[in-house]
Amino acid sequence: MKGSQQAELALHRLALRNWRILRLPVTALLTWITVEHLMGADWVFLDHANLALHEGGHVITRWAGDTLQALAGTLTQVLFPLLFTAYFITRHDRFAAAATTWWACQSLMSVARYMADARTQRLPLVGGDIHDWNFLLRDWAQLDHAVEIAGWVKLVGLLGMVLLLGIMAWLALFPRPSDLRVSFRA
Repeated sequence: MKGSQQAELALHRLALRNWRILRLPVTALLTWITVEHLMGADWVFLDHANLALHEGGHVITRWAGDTLQALAGTLTQVLFPLLFTAYFITRHDRFAAAATTWWACQSLMSVARYMADARTQRLPLVGGDIHDWNFLLRDWAQLDHAVEIAGWVKLVGLLGMVLLLGIMAWLALFPRPSDLRVSFRA
């Protein structure tokens, strides 16, 4: 084996070892955020990224009709993490795919909070004076069911977060041989 191949192999092994070492702390961090949600937290630090994605969804759909533009914020904040999930699936990185799917489920928590606020409109609005879910649920004649719909969205988010934490913990503690061959090349 040539010197450059040995160096590349050594770097690859180091990256794999370091990535395995990071899996448990990542799982612990996401567990902490999940527990915060289970204890009724209204806002966790990841919600700042979710809000930026939400508002970005409105910006990129300014050309669209009112309904699509109102829905685009929520769709963007939930689907963006799933783009990473798709990427990690193509790289055969099951742990990262589970973590980014967990992020999409966590994003549903802020969606549920926003939906539940559709009737009272007490949350401060960031990007304008129209409450997306008030507009959408009123348009779909479901405004009276906002809290119930939000409850179901929150339940799906929480169940997904807990299930994915279990999967991530399992993958971190008991990796398959194929998990140790995750590609680190671009």
